[in-house]
Amino acid sequence: GWTFKGVENFTIDGSGARIWFERRDPNDVPMRLFVTRSKNVTFRNLQLDFDPPVFIQGTIEKISEDRKTIEMKIDPAWPKVSVPEGAFTIYTPDGEYVHQIGRGMHHRGATLFDGDRLRIEVWEGRDLSPNFAADRLAFWGDDYVVEPGYLIGLNYRRAHAVTTSYSESITFENVDVWQSPGGGFHEAFGVGGNVYRRCRLIRKPGTRRIHCGAADHFHSRAQENGPQIIACEAGYTSDDIINIYGAWRWLLKQEDAKTVWVASAVPLGDKLAFYERGQLTYIDEAEVETVEAVTDPERLAEAQAIPIPDSAIHIVTRGPGQIFRVTLKTPIRKIEESEVLIDAHSYNAASLLVQDCYFHDSFSRAQLFGGTVDATVANNIWDKMNQGIHIFEESWAYSMGPAPQNVTFSNNTVMNMGAGSDAVTVALAPKEFELMNTQPSKNIVISDNLFINSAGITMLFVEGGEIRNNTLVEPRGFERSNGILSVSSKELFGHADFFPTKRNSAISVWSSRNVKVSGNSIYCSGPFNSFAPLDVGQWTKNITESGNQIHPLGKHIQRFDTNFERE
Repeated sequence: GWTFKGVENFTIDGSGARIWFERRDPNDVPMRLFVTRSKNVTFRNLQLDFDPPVFIQGTIEKISEDRKTIEMKIDPAWPKVSVPEGAFTIYTPDGEYVHQIGRGMHHRGATLFDGDRLRIEVWEGRDLSPNFAADRLAFWGDDYVVEPGYLIGLNYRRAHAVTTSYSESITFENVDVWQSPGGGFHEAFGVGGNVYRRCRLIRKPGTRRIHCGAADHFHSRAQENGPQIIACEAGYTSDDIINIYGAWRWLLKQEDAKTVWVASAVPLGDKLAFYERGQLTYIDEAEVETVEAVTDPERLAEAQAIPIPDSAIHIVTRGPGQIFRVTLKTPIRKIEESEVLIDAHSYNAASLLVQDCYFHDSFSRAQLFGGTVDATVANNIWDKMNQGIHIFEESWAYSMGPAPQNVTFSNNTVMNMGAGSDAVTVALAPKEFELMNTQPSKNIVISDNLFINSAGITMLFVEGGEIRNNTLVEPRGFERSNGILSVSSKELFGHADFFPTKRNSAISVWSSRNVKVSGNSIYCSGPFNSFAPLDVGQWTKNITESGNQIHPLGKHIQRFDTNFERE
């Protein structure tokens, strides 16, 4: 690999140099560019690649009747090997990305046979059955057709092309990542504030490659300052284009009004906010005065014996060196709740910026905000993905949080999102998917965007929001207009009882307070019937609506050209 450790005030200009890493065996973990505990380092004018590519590409020859087994012939230029568990994506014979339902397709592994063929065992619930459903195909058309002769890419994520950790102000400028065995750019912990300017994460031009990455293109975890992603392009990946999130801490024990035991470290001087886990109900907050690692064997054993629910496994780490006794500057109230989350403010990706980018052709979410504070996402284009923009606290039992606050999503174009979710969803993924009347997300603004052929806007669990001056073209969507919730939608909305029947509107607001919905223009083909601009559901308070209008698409259709190509 290529490692930078403890480097400061340093620039590398590659002048277009191509650096590649090799992985012959799918079980190998390839090396990559790794930057750790560094500051003010710039990488400029570089190409990063993995050769041979770190996925298996070929042509579909057979799909079983139950859609759970696929047989493919491996492309002559790719390794002839069995493949461990991972994801897969499908393309037309001409290399155009094909939508799949929900959050994308996954396989249990693929076995080599006849020398150059693979038999792929598909995860139950992640098979291709929806792509063969007549009603869906009638609604979606060729975007969801899958048949023998189409191309398929099998992924098995292992590492990332570029990793930064515990670093500050690392800049990547004009850096092309042509291939990655996992995420493209992955950053975690520390001050952050890294810059990605004019970077591309796409399949290498001039090659037969149909795919680029096996995980998120931009992935940021638990940093004080969020990344600055400017004028970048990303596509052809096997997970989210952008995934930004903080990290909850877990309250193990309250010793007294000013002393708590916490699983995972918190910084000195940080402000800790305590929340009851089930409904994310605010409890209290205070600033950290001292932090002491618990090393005494008896105390350590006591902390490790505290019962932790299985569903919190992604939050709680409590091995040696991972349990801390924290004193607070001011007392907090006595905590009676049995499961309590802690928002440590220094891990909230503050001041995230995503601007002037072009993202396209990917099998999961267009962007996920989880735990971001003071985020701006403006003047970007998203085209053809399985799911849209998600502004919410992530699933998997609150491992990725806290709830986002002060997020502005404006002047973007979102086109051709798949059946897996709306164009923009503001929500939570609650513990045990309980039906919730709670508003932990704060000040979410969705304004002046253009949404084309993508199923509307949903806002849940928000205190203080605006949905204004957006243009929504053909926002009905298959699920929205047919009263269907996909598995991923149920996760997003928190419970199947949300939207139990058809959501006959372009915008939905539930379980929210102090939200303004104004000046939105909706263009639809076909009869309007009872289709409305807005529906307001349970547990809402002070929702104001003005100036929202529905128009027949008709003569306006030329205003909304969905055959967009970025120069």
